[in-house]
Amino acid sequence: MIEDVIVCLSRCESCQFAYHFDPPEPHSWMSPEDAEFHGHPWPLPPEVEAKHQCGCHCATPPERAAELAAENRALREQMNVARHALRPAKENP
Repeated sequence: MIEDVIVCLSRCESCQFAYHFDPPEPHSWMSPEDAEFHGHPWPLPPEVEAKHQCGCHCATPPERAAELAAENRALREQMNVARHALRPAKENP
């Protein structure tokens, strides 16, 4: 069962000001200052960059975005089924 999920996506400074990658490509939300604060070298090693992916749409290639959209639709449907099942009997049609 899904309970109390909070998702916080961080976007890089460029994406916050609408300077997006075109075409989309994976990139981190970290700047050199962020990396230094978190104790990472700059440029970021690939494994660190992958763990701190920018949350913007331009950080996800279109083919991966389509896969994620399909997964999200399936999860929303599962949540709707669970919500319906949890309603008191008098509310169920």
